[in-house]
Amino acid sequence: MFARKWAQKWAQLRKRRLMRRFRDRIAANPANPEAHLAFGRDALKAGLRMLAVAELKTSYFLGADPGEVEYLIDRAMRGLALETLDHNTFFRFRTMKDQICRMFPTSWEKVSVLDVGGGEGGLASFLATKNYFLADPGVNGIAADMIPFEGQSFDVVVACHVLEHVPVEAREAFLEGLCRLAKRSVLLLNPFRVSGFDEEERLRMHVEITGAWWAKEHLECSLPTVDFVRNFARVRGFSVHVEPNGSAALSFAWVYVDHFARLAGRTGDLDRLNAFINKNIGMIEHSKHAPNAYLVRIDLSGA
Repeated sequence: MFARKWAQKWAQLRKRRLMRRFRDRIAANPANPEAHLAFGRDALKAGLRMLAVAELKTSYFLGADPGEVEYLIDRAMRGLALETLDHNTFFRFRTMKDQICRMFPTSWEKVSVLDVGGGEGGLASFLATKNYFLADPGVNGIAADMIPFEGQSFDVVVACHVLEHVPVEAREAFLEGLCRLAKRSVLLLNPFRVSGFDEEERLRMHVEITGAWWAKEHLECSLPTVDFVRNFARVRGFSVHVEPNGSAALSFAWVYVDHFARLAGRTGDLDRLNAFINKNIGMIEHSKHAPNAYLVRIDLSGA
C-alpha cells in the first residue's frame, strides 16, 4: 500500500510540473499550435493520456500537422480505459457526448467544440471529433477571457460543472462570453439549487469528510438557479431547454464509494465497481425530483 501511495504522489508531482511548464508558454500565445502539440506529446510520455488527447486535439484545431496529431491521438486512446473512470466523472462526459451526437446527428464526427473550464480535457476522449479546443487556466493557462477566437467560432460551446465555480457577480459576463463564441448552442451541465433539497448540508459533509476542494468552491460561490439561466436567455431572445440529469442520491453515495475505497487502498476494486456501473449506465434513470445536475442547452437562434 505504501508503494502505491508513493507512486500516486510522484505521479501527481510530475503532472503539476508538466502543467506549470506549459501554462505560461501557452498563455503567452494561446493560438500557437506547436505549444499545444508539445504539451500533448509530453503529456502522453508522462502517461497522462486524457490530457494528451485534449491538447493534441486542440493543436489539430489550431492547424498542427494532422498526420502527427492523428498518430499520437491513436496511441493515447489505445491505452485509455474510460469505463474505469470515477462514475460521477464518466456520467457527465457521457451525457455531454450523447447530447452533442443528438444535436449533430450527421456531423458529430466533425462538429467543433470549445470546452471552457474543462480541467484536463476528459471530454475530448469521449468525442469522435478532432475539432476541439480546451480552455482551462489551471491546466493550459487559457482563461475564459483569453480564448483567441472571434465570435461564433464553434458549433457548440461547453461548460461542464463550471458555472457553480464562477462567483455570482461574474456569471452573467461568463455566459455572455460563451454565447459570443457559439454558432448554434451553449451546453451547461452542473448542479443547480433544487427547492426542498439542503445543498449546503450535503456540501459541508463532503468538505468535512473528504476535504473536497470542489465542494468548498460550491459553498463559497453558491449554486446557481435554473431561473437565472432562463432569464439570461430570455432577455437576449435565446431559447433554453432544461433536462434533469442523473440522481443526487447515487452521486452522493459514489463520492464516498470513491473516497473510502482509496483510503483503504482498494483502487483495483474501485476500478471494477466503476466499470460495472459505467457499462450499465443505461439502467440509471434521471431523477426528476432530485437530479444530481441539470443539462441546460441555450440555443442562440431562439428556435
